[in-house]
Amino acid sequence: MLNHSFSPVCSLHWRKTDRVMEVRVDAGQIVRAGTELTISYVPKADNRALMSSFGFSITQNPWEQVTLSDAPTPEAPASPFSSSSAPFSPPPHHIHRDSFLSAFDLIATDDDYDYNPGDSPPDPFVDGALVAALRCLPTWTNGDVPAVPSEELRAVRWLQQQCRQQLGAFPTTLQEDEAVLELEGTEDKSARWWAAIKYRMDRKKFLLKIIAALDIYLDRLVL
Repeated sequence: MLNHSFSPVCSLHWRKTDRVMEVRVDAGQIVRAGTELTISYVPKADNRALMSSFGFSITQNPWEQVTLSDAPTPEAPASPFSSSSAPFSPPPHHIHRDSFLSAFDLIATDDDYDYNPGDSPPDPFVDGALVAALRCLPTWTNGDVPAVPSEELRAVRWLQQQCRQQLGAFPTTLQEDEAVLELEGTEDKSARWWAAIKYRMDRKKFLLKIIAALDIYLDRLVL
């Protein structure tokens, strides 16, 4: 049995001639002694999909999803950084993508994000959950138009409020879930029960990651 990974070492191949399922090491992969062999069960799957199909979730899933709502777009004066006479306004409660990426030394390439720390040591805060947050957060960009601090502050606070509302909709807190797992007798619970608690905890950790990432963005670039 091979475990799932979003950066798998192997892939499966069905050999029709003798009806055998082969496990192939992907081209370019260097497999060292002791390396776990993994495959991708479902590409780009969020935790809901993994939970529904396979009964597990991943805390640092780079494809996790969360829906954050918006408000109507207000009218705004023309941007001083644009030659266009049309009114300019970043979408309400959207953060400036390039500014947000730079706060974590990330660069965007299509639908992927690459870590670019330069000479600095890796930031332990940058992980799959942060990449998922970047995919989920509503963003705006308009060439070289810089983010306006007051607008970014308003957007960040709104998005954090959305995350806190979703956290508040759970019947328990993350700390209460962790305490439940420490209670006597839980070792006798079914695998489905454990998976459900783990999924609920991973969901809360993801929302908390978004809130923390927005706080760091404010601290490093906006405030």
